[in-house]
Amino acid sequence: MTDLRRPQSIRMEVEEDDLTSAEPKRLTQLLSYALGAMWRRKLLATILFALGIATAVGILVMLPKSYHVETKILAQRQQVMPMLSRYASSEEPTYAASEIIRRIENLRAIVEKTHLEERYPFPPTPVLTKEQKIATLASLLNSKLSVTVGEGTLTIAVDWPNGESGAQLVEAALHSFLDARRTAELSSIEEAIALLEARARNLQSEIEAMESEASKSTAVSKLRRSRSRLGRFDPVGSQTKAMLDARRRVIRETEDFRQRRLEELQAQLSERLAVYGESYPSVINLKKEIQSFSREPQQLVALRAEERELQAAFRARGIGQGSDLVDGDEGLGARLYDAYDERDPADSERRFARMRYQSLLERIEGSKIDLEASRTVFKYRYSVIYPAQTPEAPNRPNLQTGMILGILGALIFAAIGATIADLRANRFVAAWQVERELSLPIIAEVRRS
Repeated sequence: MTDLRRPQSIRMEVEEDDLTSAEPKRLTQLLSYALGAMWRRKLLATILFALGIATAVGILVMLPKSYHVETKILAQRQQVMPMLSRYASSEEPTYAASEIIRRIENLRAIVEKTHLEERYPFPPTPVLTKEQKIATLASLLNSKLSVTVGEGTLTIAVDWPNGESGAQLVEAALHSFLDARRTAELSSIEEAIALLEARARNLQSEIEAMESEASKSTAVSKLRRSRSRLGRFDPVGSQTKAMLDARRRVIRETEDFRQRRLEELQAQLSERLAVYGESYPSVINLKKEIQSFSREPQQLVALRAEERELQAAFRARGIGQGSDLVDGDEGLGARLYDAYDERDPADSERRFARMRYQSLLERIEGSKIDLEASRTVFKYRYSVIYPAQTPEAPNRPNLQTGMILGILGALIFAAIGATIADLRANRFVAAWQVERELSLPIIAEVRRS
């Protein structure tokens, strides 16, 4: 029937209701006609298909690219050292992470730290100053940056036009958060140390003034000094003794913590062994943990070595003899300065001033050790489990999805073009066209053998 031609007055039109009809037979006829048109006009369909593919590739190349970069850290709340228990806080380690990172001052600092204003492709007009570039990039970064807080995790991600710059921005954002948390957690100890050191300096000046006044006294005061056995004021010796006492305190607390933990683990092991066998996984893990706690930690070994060095330095000054080096509970002041002249108010005042000074030094040294321990613990509380890396390919536009959609679009474009060309040829190529255009039923079809 392909050779039958219609009169020029008859035109084939596919009405809208036919194209959108949900009737399965009609849809099958239209689809078969479109596929047949592509087969009958192979050259045109091929050209249109190639044109559609080229258009899709061009669109993918011209679309702005976006690279996804992210990093994830694990944040732990527990304190691993017993001397830091008094600094423990109920505040989550990821508290206000999004607000900390998204502060406009912090975003500007990130842009400046990565020198992004020097590398970002700004349009040639209008010409922006450095300050305007930083402000623009900080605002853009705020819209592109995402901060997600999970259960014990923190994820920082950015979608940026350049993969290398995106990795640098995520890394800088992570460091800014860690610096803010480090400052928040350690600033209280640092401020306490600064306050105690200022008070110790003032008290040392007062003691030196009292010692100077006592040395200028007349012969009458010599008789009073003979009844006093306080001895010469030695700030360096007091500092050494304070450091020694602080090390001893840490050693004692660490040993007590190890002993308590060992007792708890051994009790748990006894309970597990009563229920499970020797080869049960939890029993094996408990035995390994008990073995690790049985060994003296490297930190404790270093503290003992420092204790021996400080003890030798204290004895070398000639003021730490006999019971002076015995670690008691009554404090250094009661051990060193219990010999004085009760009838001399000045002697008593000097004695109590020295005791206060020594107590301040002990508190300062203890706080310094706590600060060092907090800094050490901080590194283990926040661990990076997924570092920021420069992506190899952009995430938008997605090349694979784009090419699939481009191929489908090119096929549809080729089918529509071939169908339109077939319709404009005014030829009957299917039986349903005769029924539709001439309103005549088809009694039979004769196919060419």
